Amino acid sequence: MWFVLVLTLITSPQDVSASAYLEMKLKTDANYQNVIPLDIRYDIEAAYDVSLLTCSFRCLQNHPYCCAILYNEISRSCRILNSFLDDGSVMTSHGETWTFLTKEQVCPSGWFPFNGHCYSFVETKFNWDNAEKSCMKNGSYLIEIGSESENKWVVDFFVRSKLPEKCAGDMECAFWIGFTDQALEGTFSWKHNNENSKYTNWGTNEPNNGGDEDCAVFTAPSISYVWNDDRCPKLMMSVCEMDTNM
Repeated sequence: MWFVLVLTLITSPQDVSASAYLEMKLKTDANYQNVIPLDIRYDIEAAYDVSLLTCSFRCLQNHPYCCAILYNEISRSCRILNSFLDDGSVMTSHGETWTFLTKEQVCPSGWFPFNGHCYSFVETKFNWDNAEKSCMKNGSYLIEIGSESENKWVVDFFVRSKLPEKCAGDMECAFWIGFTDQALEGTFSWKHNNENSKYTNWGTNEPNNGGDEDCAVFTAPSISYVWNDDRCPKLMMSVCEMDTNM
């Protein structure tokens, strides 16, 4: 992409002023100043005694999944993140001077990045097949959760902050994921990549196929954010996923 061509012309931070470079590639998010993430698993790298420009270069040149940086002007500390921040994932830093800057053009408007993918929460309720089709219309697919860190990010970023409060703790807040055994009963696989999952987060005694349940859902807070198999014709919310523009 075009920013790679720009970077090949910049051999060192001294080739361009810090302010000009940051204006080209990163933008300050005033909503998240002087805050830090609750979970260090969103950190790709932490560096100390570095300049803001060096921190920016590390994000843009060394880490393809970098979405944002946190920089502390006083301690010259740099945190390179694989996700944006939101109200449910941060705490105040008790007076430390942290600046939050995000990389531009990571995901389409309304989508949120994590580890090289973009995610969108869909509150409109569909059955599983139509939820999949709805994602496909914008070039995405039903979310495929491949690791504990991704599962935890979904909880922090979507379940806790995006689900309507009126239904928190209710199965009405469950949402479809792209895991199904429609092709072969008892063998769940991700529909988009057609692979079995090395990581799962099934609830106790799940999946149980209790009444022709062939599609997986991410359950609501009262059921501890685990996965459950359910009937595909049910109407539920969903999360779509696509590759980032990085």
